[in-house]
Amino acid sequence: MLFGASSLLAILIQHATYGGRHVTLLAESRGSGEVVGCCGLTFDAAPPDVVEATGAPEGCEYALLTGLAVAPSQRRRGVASALLAVAEQEARRVPSSGRRRPPALLALLVSKLNMAGRRLYERNGYEEAEDWVDARWEQDAEKGRIGKPRRLLLFRRIARATASATRTNAKPD
Repeated sequence: MLFGASSLLAILIQHATYGGRHVTLLAESRGSGEVVGCCGLTFDAAPPDVVEATGAPEGCEYALLTGLAVAPSQRRRGVASALLAVAEQEARRVPSSGRRRPPALLALLVSKLNMAGRRLYERNGYEEAEDWVDARWEQDAEKGRIGKPRRLLLFRRIARATASATRTNAKPD
């Protein structure tokens, strides 16, 4: 099963915390309609460490991609890449639900040890913010704790949509 209790709880917490600034994207099997993949997208002001590490404009919005997962039987079939493409399309949409403007970039955190994930994101145009330091990992290291593996910040700049493209993609009220 793709969604265990912990996955469902994480999705509910994201929606409760961020409300209209969080979107859950689902990938369905064409034949059965079964959910075969998912990810979350949270829109917020880019934190100072992300702005500094990516060179994004100060005070810009960003979209944080979280929880990308694909059912084991559906891996290596393009599901993850399709979810990444839809996440970018969603990020480019007309600002809504409290979003002031489209985000300047898509960002995500990935374990330094997750080589398959890193290759996936690189193939889809994400680059590593090499100057970014994982604060959680750094705090554990300073205390001499062996914690979770270091995470890397990967990002992809989002080109601004033109006014005509924005109108075309907007949903009527």
